Amino acid sequence: KPKKFSKSFIDNLNLKVEEVSDLSLKPFMFDTKDNNDSTNYYSKLSRSKYFITIANRIGQAAFDASSAGALVIGNKLSKLHNLICHPFCLMHEDFTLQDVLNKINELENNKTLYEECWNHQQKFLYSYNIKRPLNLLLEAKKYKNGILS
Repeated sequence: KPKKFSKSFIDNLNLKVEEVSDLSLKPFMFDTKDNNDSTNYYSKLSRSKYFITIANRIGQAAFDASSAGALVIGNKLSKLHNLICHPFCLMHEDFTLQDVLNKINELENNKTLYEECWNHQQKFLYSYNIKRPLNLLLEAKKYKNGILS
C-alpha cells in the first residue's frame, strides 16, 4: 500500500500539494458505482511540478505524470522508475518522508540539478513514447511493403 503523506510533511514542502484520490489508485480509475475521477486526476497532474510516487508498484502513474509535465520522484525498487527517473530522483531502501522533502528542497534550490533530472526524464519519454513506437511502425510498414521478410 502506498505511503500516505502526513499533514506536517505537506505543510513543510512550501509548495502547493495536489494529492490524488484513493480512486486514482484503483485500476482504470472507476469503482462499482461508476464514479470516475480521471479528468480530476489528469488536471491535477498537469498542474504539478513534481510527482512523488514512492510505492514499489509498476508505475503507470509515473508515465502519466511525466507526460503531463511533472518531474517524477520514484522508488528504486520499481523497474519503470529506474528507467524514467534520473538517479537523483530515486528513493533508496528505507527512506522517510523527510528524505523526500530534502530531495525536493535540493531540486528547488539547484536549477542545474533540476534541469539535469528533467532532461533525463524527457529523453526517456522521447525515446520510449515517440522514437521507439515510430520505429516499430516504420518497420511494420517495411514488412507490409515486402521490403523485409
